[in-house]
Amino acid sequence: MRKALLAISPFLGALLIWGLLAITLGSSSPIVVVTGRSMKPTLEQGDLLFVKAVDIGELHVGDIVVFHRPDTGELVVHRVYKIVRGPGGEILLKTKGDNNEEPDRWLVSKDELVGKVVYRLPAVGKVVLFVRENAPISIFLLAVLYGLFLSEFLRRPGKR
Repeated sequence: MRKALLAISPFLGALLIWGLLAITLGSSSPIVVVTGRSMKPTLEQGDLLFVKAVDIGELHVGDIVVFHRPDTGELVVHRVYKIVRGPGGEILLKTKGDNNEEPDRWLVSKDELVGKVVYRLPAVGKVVLFVRENAPISIFLLAVLYGLFLSEFLRRPGKR
């Protein structure tokens, strides 16, 4: 039983960290990796972002937010360009990438808003992007590394 727990401990640790971040930041997506270039030079491809859930009414022009693009549902990281009121009085966000000449053509509602970027770790997400882009190689490398980890820890005590 002890060996089995040890074998799955990296996965349990990752789940625990993700869960704690989700609870602490109140977001279903507490960590986001920048995948495009629309926020250059503020954010670079591969930056790891921590996202806190906020009420749309707490945002200000200039805040960097994460949202689901209204027409495609894809996750986007852009800056609040303008705050407007909809026909029913609801707050909507006009957004824009720092590297884009024009603001986005859509308005972001509270339903599409994931949260506000509260912290950035430069380049840390490049590992995630590498794994996504090179799935077969990445899975093989992770399996080899994990196998080495397990073989080291599951050896009989007398052979260490």
